[in-house]
Amino acid sequence: MSRRWLLMSVLLIRIVVNAVWVYSSSLVQGKVTMVLVNG
Repeated sequence: MSRRWLLMSVLLIRIVVNAVWVYSSSLVQGKVTMVLVNG
C-alpha cells in the first residue's frame, strides 16, 4: 500500500513539475516575442 502511494506521489510531482515547466517556458517565450516585436 505504501509503495502504491509512493508511486502516486511521484507521478503527481512529475505532473506538477511538467506543468510548471511548460507554464514558465511559455511565459519566457511570450516575453521574448514581446521584446522582439517592440524592439
